[in-house]
Amino acid sequence: MGGNENGSPFISTSDIFGLAGLPFLIVAALLLSPRIWARVGRTFAPLAMSRSSRQRNSFDQSVRCALHTAGEAQAADIGSPTLEMTGNEIARHLLIMRARSPFDGAIKTKIVGTGHLDAAIAAGRGVVLWDSQFYFANVATKLALARAGYALHHMSSPSHGVSDTKVGRALLNPIWVGSETKNLAERVVVSYKNPRPAMTRLSTCLAAGKIVSVSVREAARKPAMVPFLDRQLSLGPGAVALAYKADAALIPVFTVQERTGEFVTTLEAPIEISPGLDRHAATFAAAGEYAKRLERHVAQAPGQWQGWRQVEHIKTRITDQ
Repeated sequence: MGGNENGSPFISTSDIFGLAGLPFLIVAALLLSPRIWARVGRTFAPLAMSRSSRQRNSFDQSVRCALHTAGEAQAADIGSPTLEMTGNEIARHLLIMRARSPFDGAIKTKIVGTGHLDAAIAAGRGVVLWDSQFYFANVATKLALARAGYALHHMSSPSHGVSDTKVGRALLNPIWVGSETKNLAERVVVSYKNPRPAMTRLSTCLAAGKIVSVSVREAARKPAMVPFLDRQLSLGPGAVALAYKADAALIPVFTVQERTGEFVTTLEAPIEISPGLDRHAATFAAAGEYAKRLERHVAQAPGQWQGWRQVEHIKTRITDQ
């Protein structure tokens, strides 16, 4: 989550509801099986929806249209994307609470594609894992990789969590951050005022052949705008810039929950970053390749992708530039 360390509001309505609901979330997370978290989330989703029915119907139709236009008709049975996304947001909070507790063994994880990561590590130039914006990724990706014995040095922001207010950052965000940090070798916080020390630390990790993880973000001073389905996707260039500078492998990561309740993390083949291109051109090319791969994963689990509200709709499908 982005934000500004100065001028933040003291508290918000969502903070109050979040704090009041904590006891219920904790009990539900510990007593309910992860297999039914998403179903529970969908049950309570109508209570959490803030948009009008007209807005929801328009949004749902827009998502279905994007999938159909791109030839991803297999995702048409999603039902209401708004309902699915809100339900998964609730389920994500249950995952955070369970992962933060000592009883995270009930969370089942699986990794596909470790060969790509092992080969990149063996090359000795470091690895940048580019973790995609799926609801369960922040927690489940780190848990799965830690269980498999991989040490991650994760790039994070000071306001990472569920709130940008002073109260939220003090009381709510530590719960979120704690559910991730317990499965990291290091959390490298990038200061808004001076990001250089953190970026230097991450570059040092890559030079030593270590694994750096970066979450996909749409916000950036100079984002790369690339084709995605029938729209445009805005991608922050941080992960690509790190890999470009260090000549490290850039591996896209996609984590979703399957119907069985298992969280599956897929590591794909590294995205090639051409040394013959300047940084701007290399960033655009890598972002474009990432977006192409993302389409398939979003089509398979459209209700688990957080990025729908950030993509910019256009009337006709964008072709490669």
